[in-house]
Amino acid sequence: MPGESVPASTSSKPRRASKTPRESAAEETVPAKRSRLEPDAVKLKRKAKADFKSAQVSSAGLALLDSAGQAAWLKAQYTATTKSSFLEHEELTGGSVLKLGDETARLQQQVQQHVPDWQQLCGFARTSRSLASPSILIISASAPRANDLAKLLPDIGKACKVGKLFAKHFKVEEQQAVLKAQGIFVAVGTPNRLLKLADLGDLHMTHLKLLMIDVLLDAKQRTILDIPETASDFWKFYDAHCKTRVTDGECKIALVDAARG
Repeated sequence: MPGESVPASTSSKPRRASKTPRESAAEETVPAKRSRLEPDAVKLKRKAKADFKSAQVSSAGLALLDSAGQAAWLKAQYTATTKSSFLEHEELTGGSVLKLGDETARLQQQVQQHVPDWQQLCGFARTSRSLASPSILIISASAPRANDLAKLLPDIGKACKVGKLFAKHFKVEEQQAVLKAQGIFVAVGTPNRLLKLADLGDLHMTHLKLLMIDVLLDAKQRTILDIPETASDFWKFYDAHCKTRVTDGECKIALVDAARG
């Protein structure tokens, strides 16, 4: 009707309901939780970095530790890799680890010093062609490094062949043929290839007198027993083929940092 006012139109959209107390509390809790977790993550990261630096320092001086210190390190590495108890490797003591007396001596001099009858053993290896059992075994983390170590034994290499038991340029079948054709007094190899040849029955540790572990740090500041793959293969090889000799006192272990040649 004329003169009558028209009521204002109302919106058809429903009004948004206000947040419940529980929703508001949840929104406030999430940032609070995140802020509490972030400092913990930073602490863990810093701790991991500190542990890594500590490992670098300890690994760099391994070959300079006394026999007890080296044995303790070996036990710790064994336990960390195999998840075993200390009771399972009681043979790893200061008495089973040979401390190299002259840290400035070259690798060949160290071998000759601690195996004084090496020339006689060389001759024995040459005549005992059926024995693929080295008296001295040097283990390194990689094939290039093992090849370099073999070159550090020139006089021994002239007297008797140095067995090269690693993968670089050598097939397993070729190494099997070499081991069957001639005796070996000293061999240099990598854990995986040594384990494979020993498990196949082509390599034996029945005459092993000195097990030398190369602990030179790699580009990432790790030793052979810090790298998961090489550590796992090494301890499998050690348990299956070397442990009995060490336990019986027939074989000594020596940590070598042959960076000085």
